[in-house]
Amino acid sequence: MLISYRTRATLTAAALFSLAACSDDDKIVGPAQDGTEAQTAALVELEGTRPAFYIQKTDGTGRTRIHFNGAVDEVPGNSPLVPGLTDANILALRSVKWSPDGTRLAFVASTAFDQAEVVVMKADGTDPRIVSPNYAYIVGDVDWSPDGTRVAYIMATQPGLRGLELFVSDVAGSGAPRVTKVTTNSGYRGLGGTIRVASTGTAVWISQVTGEQGVPLFESVGAVQRVDLATGAMTPVLQNIAGEVQAVSHTGAWALVIRHKSLTNGVYENQLVRIPLVGTGPEQLLVDGGQLDFARLTTDDSHAMLLRSGTSFSVLDSFGANSRTIRGSGAGQLSADVKNN
Repeated sequence: MLISYRTRATLTAAALFSLAACSDDDKIVGPAQDGTEAQTAALVELEGTRPAFYIQKTDGTGRTRIHFNGAVDEVPGNSPLVPGLTDANILALRSVKWSPDGTRLAFVASTAFDQAEVVVMKADGTDPRIVSPNYAYIVGDVDWSPDGTRVAYIMATQPGLRGLELFVSDVAGSGAPRVTKVTTNSGYRGLGGTIRVASTGTAVWISQVTGEQGVPLFESVGAVQRVDLATGAMTPVLQNIAGEVQAVSHTGAWALVIRHKSLTNGVYENQLVRIPLVGTGPEQLLVDGGQLDFARLTTDDSHAMLLRSGTSFSVLDSFGANSRTIRGSGAGQLSADVKNN
């Protein structure tokens, strides 16, 4: 997700707080998970005023800081005036995502204001490559195709985050990435949106906030659409969804949604719910309570990454039965993804 569900305007500020333990109200519906092997995590933390990128285990062991000293940029038309991808220039790192085979990472980096670019690098942090235009702003997530040859993302084509369109970059091989603009005049607003490449590789699921309910909770209303990658045609999948859609499965059969549960002294208690997008199956409550900022699915849809209180990520399976917290340095956690070893 691009921004926090609990309070969109203050996610960056919330990340400045020190790591906090989960409260008793942040309970997972299901049995606890103990004694399992730690997964490999890609984790971005806030160190001072700058993001820091680590590869580590979810239990905090084996931490390696990834330093950036530039990146290969062979995208036609990219501006040489954009500052290079170096530790000194990086202003933001987000939307970290493991490739399907776990050998590469994609993420969104900003080295100037009102600018963002998609970067792909090897799993050990070497060979970073810019694979998107570098003169505009990337909105929300980046996602891999099932075969790992393409990445999809939403990019502004006009100033002021206007003209949001779906793009796909071909990242197979070592040559210049081929960038394809899929949609035209999409009408996509980007607020509270997420993106997911379909398991067939022929379509992309996108979601966005389309409205808001009234008092007392002012719940968001969302929608999911299907975008055909060959034609750019957009088809509604499900509309008038109560809550903000956080992630859509590769199959498009279900999604994760965060909803307001209650409001006390200006602070929302939230729920994480798994909802069907097709058919009439029941919803499933995964997390009941706590200040839940946003959630996203791992590349294989087997786990969800859940940011709590703007400080730390929990890893839970997509049915909510098991949970663990990613242990970092104690600094605010900004983005994370895990893969099985």
